[in-house]
Amino acid sequence: MSLWLLTIAVILIDQISKFFVVKYLYQGQIDIIPNIFSLTYVENYGTAWGLFASFNAVIRVILPIVIIGLLMYFSYTSKKKSDIVFSTFILGGAIGNYMDRILRGYVVDFLDFKVCPVFNFADVMIVIGCILMCIGLFRKEEEDGD
Repeated sequence: MSLWLLTIAVILIDQISKFFVVKYLYQGQIDIIPNIFSLTYVENYGTAWGLFASFNAVIRVILPIVIIGLLMYFSYTSKKKSDIVFSTFILGGAIGNYMDRILRGYVVDFLDFKVCPVFNFADVMIVIGCILMCIGLFRKEEEDGD
């Protein structure tokens, strides 16, 4: 599967999950595992963990530049399957959250594990992509060092 198909799949899953959250959970909460995990509707006007909420307009301008930078970087990196996977996770998550900012003016978050700020599927993909990228970089350093 190509970079673009995987990226589109991440975006679609993210946007479909947010559609259902907005439609059926708007400003509500459903306890899945009491005191551990809930689906909680949150409007995030900032970046990760709601930081920099007062800079929402600036974020809308900076994010397309970051996304274009990611596209350029990923198009020039190696074509190994692992690189394609982590890049699609990061890119798909970034685009999914950016779409929220453009369409709604905020990002819809809903996964609430009670021990951390509420987040969404796009955030999960970005974090997993970054972890996979770091693992890939460490492996490359080990291979280069041998």
